[in-house]
Amino acid sequence: MLYLMDDKQKLISEIDGRLGTNEETLADCCAALGKYAAEEAQDAFPDGDMRVLLNQITEFQAAIEETSRTGKRILEIVERLEEIRRTLRFLETEKEQLDKENLPAYEEFGKAAMDVYDENTLPPEAREIADQIRALCEGAADTDEKVSSLKESAKAKPFLSKVFESGRAMILNSSKSLKLRNLGKLYQNFGRLVLQSLEEIPADACLNIYRINRLKIGECAEKEKTLTAEETVLEAELRDLGVEKRFQKRLKDLEIQNGKSSCRLNELLQLAGRELYEKHKDFVSDRAPDIAGDIQTCIQRKADYAAEKEKLEAAIEYDNLTRKIHDLREDLEGEENAVITHRANAEKLKAAIAEAEKERRRVEKPNREGEKHPKHGGNSKSKH
Repeated sequence: MLYLMDDKQKLISEIDGRLGTNEETLADCCAALGKYAAEEAQDAFPDGDMRVLLNQITEFQAAIEETSRTGKRILEIVERLEEIRRTLRFLETEKEQLDKENLPAYEEFGKAAMDVYDENTLPPEAREIADQIRALCEGAADTDEKVSSLKESAKAKPFLSKVFESGRAMILNSSKSLKLRNLGKLYQNFGRLVLQSLEEIPADACLNIYRINRLKIGECAEKEKTLTAEETVLEAELRDLGVEKRFQKRLKDLEIQNGKSSCRLNELLQLAGRELYEKHKDFVSDRAPDIAGDIQTCIQRKADYAAEKEKLEAAIEYDNLTRKIHDLREDLEGEENAVITHRANAEKLKAAIAEAEKERRRVEKPNREGEKHPKHGGNSKSKH
């Protein structure tokens, strides 16, 4: 019996599973009917509750589409900004490399320009560098004179004095070398500033590479200008789309928003489909007969499953009651047997009591007769 009941319970579990699947299919069919009415048959419901419901569905659909477009546009902008910034970094590196190629030309032109251009026509930054160059050159010339003077005076001096003067000359030369180490860089910076201030590039042969690279640097700068402007516009658009610091957070918020809207939309679609099927059967049979057939199939299948489940549950209840009755009868039989046993024991006890009372009476009778006739020997003895 237990095995059979377990089989029935297993069948009920299987039916519950089929009922759940059927309920999902029914919900999908109702949603499909509601979607059809909202998208293709609103003309059939110019007013009334169904019109209000279909308008709500349309509003949710539009909101979900707009949220999806926003998320897609954010991703497009982020991807484009990453591309722009990669290109800007590349252009900056390209300009630095081109400028590095120009250093020899800057230096050579800077040396020549020191004697050619009027100081008053130079940019302020170039004048400052020119002053530094002159100071270094003058300092180097002074050092050379001092070294020459030391060497000349040392010729007529004793050996130890010659060694001392030679050491001083070495120190002065080392100091000069340290000061002149930056001279080349100063000429480069001076030449760069002067060339940048000129409207036309001089015809010096040393500037041929500079002419070519200047055009390339100008092209890079123009591209940077265009890309930077586009970057500014896209960043503003991102802010308008709700992106503050991290675009991932905005996308997550949009995803959550769309999830909630989709759940509500699905509820409204199912509600509309059920209302249409139950209250507008003519519309459903005329405009969406296939969906109507699917819904009817699900409803019939649900009833069949429910009836089958009810039969199995009744059978299980019957089995449970049968087992309960069987158990109660066994308990009753045990109790009845116990009563019979108790009665038999009671009769035995009664018989034992009666026998004991009878024996007690037998023993009690001679004792009473002895008390009525006592012996006389003891009484005559007391008289004397």
